[in-house]
Amino acid sequence: VAGAGDINGDGYEDVVIGSARPMADPFPGLALVLLGGEHMDSIPDLVLRGSQPYDNFGLTVSGGDLNGDTFSDVVVGAPGDSGDGIARGKVCIYEGSMSPDSIPDSVILGYTDRTGLGSSLANAGNLNGDDMDDIVVADQAVLVSVWVYYGAPGFDTVPDALFREARQSVRVSSAGDVNTDGYDDIIVGEPYNSQGGVEAGKIHILTAHRVGVEESQSCRPRHFCFRVFPNPFSRGTTIHYWVPPNTRVWLRVYDSSGRGIRSLLSGVLEGGTRTVLWDGRDDVGREVPTGTYFLRLATRPVGESHRGQLIGTRTATNKVCLVR
Repeated sequence: VAGAGDINGDGYEDVVIGSARPMADPFPGLALVLLGGEHMDSIPDLVLRGSQPYDNFGLTVSGGDLNGDTFSDVVVGAPGDSGDGIARGKVCIYEGSMSPDSIPDSVILGYTDRTGLGSSLANAGNLNGDDMDDIVVADQAVLVSVWVYYGAPGFDTVPDALFREARQSVRVSSAGDVNTDGYDDIIVGEPYNSQGGVEAGKIHILTAHRVGVEESQSCRPRHFCFRVFPNPFSRGTTIHYWVPPNTRVWLRVYDSSGRGIRSLLSGVLEGGTRTVLWDGRDDVGREVPTGTYFLRLATRPVGESHRGQLIGTRTATNKVCLVR
């Protein structure tokens, strides 16, 4: 159960209750939304349903305004959902509105079999100072991953940060601003960690930091096709893009501090739809570590310059997550 914030904008806080197995194991789970009010009752105003038997939909629930529209959104984990594999897990996000519905607006999928994404999740507060709520999501793989997703007007399902030091089942939560730097921080609990004694437990405090490259959508022209798949990836990912004829193109990879680590493309192309593979290595062939990276694509029609300055240059940036 969790406080979900004001989902329908009526000035009253609302509640979301998860029921991972409402009847018997073979049934999909539920999440019940109860809208607050002067005379709040116990009858659910909205029922959110899982999509598969044994999906554990509703095992974890949370809420927060992830897209900055002043309506709180509902977040529901289904760590048993299989998707296209086995127990990959997923997290469903339902955007708030004056008339909220039961159709997920965004779905975050586990990246490989038996990941169990969504085994723990929480509203992480405001990690990057943009006044929008962010979420933190954990899986239950052998090497546990804790994923951070920043809220944004165009909320996407590509993680913005990743923590992978925990090796057992974890629980995640917002820690508030523990170091008074103006950014909220995250707490990760390992209840079964035995470093201090048999199942004595361990706590990680993850302090927020700002990255040096930001994902850009506003500068993307209508004809600019720029997609990345798979994402997240482990061995390699393919970048798909389209450019007009006789265009100079640059494609470069940056780490989360804004440091350029790999040049994938630099030259004049005839135009059309093209692809390029990034194998997760830097310019000298070394494997880069697990984390979030940024692909920046820039194009300029050949011959367009003025006194040494580039004109007509268009850029777009996509983020990708590498998991070793």
